[in-house]
Amino acid sequence: MTDATPVPPAAIAAPGHNNPPLELPADDTVKTYLTAKHGEHFDRFRELEAAAKTVPKKIKDEEMSGKVGDLVGQFRALYRALEGGRTSENAPVRKLLALVDGFFNVTSSKAEVIAKDLKARNEEFLKDLEARRRAEAARKEAEAKRARDKALKEAADAEAKRKKAEDDRLKAEADAQAARDRADEENRRAAAAIQAREKAEREAREAQQRQADEQTRREAEERVAAAKRQEEEARQREDAARDQEERATKVADKAGAVEDKHQATVDATMGVAIGHDRTATKARRTVGAKASALTRVRGDLGSVTSLKTVWKVDALDKDVVDLEVLRPYLATDDVIAAANRFVAAGGRKLKGATIIEDRDAVGHRG
Repeated sequence: MTDATPVPPAAIAAPGHNNPPLELPADDTVKTYLTAKHGEHFDRFRELEAAAKTVPKKIKDEEMSGKVGDLVGQFRALYRALEGGRTSENAPVRKLLALVDGFFNVTSSKAEVIAKDLKARNEEFLKDLEARRRAEAARKEAEAKRARDKALKEAADAEAKRKKAEDDRLKAEADAQAARDRADEENRRAAAAIQAREKAEREAREAQQRQADEQTRREAEERVAAAKRQEEEARQREDAARDQEERATKVADKAGAVEDKHQATVDATMGVAIGHDRTATKARRTVGAKASALTRVRGDLGSVTSLKTVWKVDALDKDVVDLEVLRPYLATDDVIAAANRFVAAGGRKLKGATIIEDRDAVGHRG
């Protein structure tokens, strides 16, 4: 197809364009002319019509039958005369009609042939366009499903890592709490050791003031020294427990940060998976969309072309097709015509039809 600019509809002349149509005689003029030339036939019809009205409903004798036969023959002769007049008067009109039809039909037929050819080529393109768009939508759906499944796997992996980080955090928090409890316990023991040392120091001072013997003073000093050692040991155990608590708290905080990081990854990958799932759903709808929605093309002049889905018979085997299924869709006149052809071929029995032997009156020239 060339890149020629489309012809605007306004550039195509409307019927008649600027010229008036052919002038034909008025109806009354035509009737006057035909009456003057063929009036005797219509007078003869009125005479025969009046005679026909005198024929009784039931013919009872041969004489009347003969007269009726004569009347039928006269009606048929009149019919032939009227048909001959009609044919002769129509001849110039038919010649004019043939001239007009020929003038327009040559170009209109070419226009129709070209339009059908272009339509067929356009339908071929639109069918290819539909197939390509459905295939592209199917590809996008499959691609989106793969991306969704990948994101879901990544989310599952991140969730497993988050769960492990959560378990690590909970364990570290439990260890920190246990260390805190031990530190508190050692703090209480240190406090008790301080009290014991202070008591031993008071007793030692009292022994000096009383000027107790050497052994009593030495025992008091030994108790003071023992109390100081117990106090120092309790302080060291408390400091160790506080250090352990601090380390466990840091481990818990680190595990919490890792847990938050993996939770963020879970949330992000789930969001990505949802996005890919929506893309897959949209593509799946495109795959199942109507042909008209997939092939709508708009022209520069406002025309809209698309494919319309239709069901039609492409081939038919008359000897195999199930006529019983088609029965509701067969016109009665078509069935009667087929039955009459069956009878004309010699058929005399047909289920659902009454076949009779009848007589037709035939006129003969005497």
